[in-house]
This record gives sequence, structure tokens and C-alpha cells, in this order.
Amino acid sequence: MPTVVKGVADARRILRKVNPQLFKDMNTRIAGAMKEVRDAARSEITPTIPGLTNFIGDTVQKSKENGGGRGFPKYDPSLVRKGLTYSMAKKKASPSGFSALYSMLNKNAAGAIIETAGRKNPGGVAPTGAHFIDAISNQFGQLEQAGTTNKTRGRLMGAALASRKYRDQHEILKAIDDSIKTLQREVDKA
Repeated sequence: MPTVVKGVADARRILRKVNPQLFKDMNTRIAGAMKEVRDAARSEITPTIPGLTNFIGDTVQKSKENGGGRGFPKYDPSLVRKGLTYSMAKKKASPSGFSALYSMLNKNAAGAIIETAGRKNPGGVAPTGAHFIDAISNQFGQLEQAGTTNKTRGRLMGAALASRKYRDQHEILKAIDDSIKTLQREVDKA
């Protein structure tokens, strides 16, 4: 009975067992494309954000309202740059059953705010919110669509993908497709 490789998760599982070198080569190609996006996003980080002096300084501003606990994060360019990264680990499945196998991440709190500010309320909730979103948009650009959902809109990672005309996504898909085809030929020969 012929074996058919279906889907990326299936291919990764079988590749890891049947042809570890092909699995490694596929991941090397994917990591290379993801590094290109990460580096493009990191290159957009600036030392300051004009008009947002209260957003720059110590890493976290303590808040009197929450008993001195974690307050609003401060912008530290080196930490924001370091927080822009990627993961090749499978993520937990969503309620609809989908899970990411490869992810672009923004792990820094201030970086995540820059990435997503204005996604839910483009004009901000109050005048200060509008000023904040405008200052970030003036410095880093508008939200760019990187995928099909609103959650994939961003100024750093999303913009890096869009500015590179999604060629990195195409390279990732090509690496996966090439590996699946090679694996399928090997399975058919066996």
C-alpha cells in the first residue's frame, strides 16, 4: 500500500525519522529565510522615538495604581532589537485545532506595543492614545498585513515581510515543498 505524506507536520515527523539530514537541510533553509525577516525588522529600530519622551528611559515604569507592580514598559532599543526573533518549534494548538510550526516573534513588551499599537483602536481611545499611535506610526510606519488575520498586522515583523515582498514566506514554503517531494520519492522507492 502506498504511503502518502500529507501536510507539514506529517512531513516533519517522518523526515525526522526517515531522513534526518533532509530534515536538517529543510530547517536550515527555513531558518535562513526567517533570519532575513528578523534582521530586516531589527534594522528598523531607532535610538529614539520623537514625541514620546515618556516611553524612553528605564526598562519599566512603576505604576502607583497597581501597587508598584509591573507598569507600562519603556522603550530600550537594544532590548527591542533582541526581542525580535523566530521559533521553529511547534506551538500549542488553537481552539480551532491549528498550530504554528514556524513563528516570527516579538518577545519584548515595548517592541510588542510598537508592533501592534493601533491594531484594535486605530485612532486611540483618548487624545494621548492617538498621540502615542501617531508618534509610533511616524517613526516605524503604518501597520502592515503579514497574513490573513488582524493578528498578523504589525510595524516591525509584518512590515519586514511586506517590504521584502513576502519572498521569505515563499522560500519557506518552497523549502517545505521540496523536502516533502524528496521524501515522497524516497517513500515510493521503499
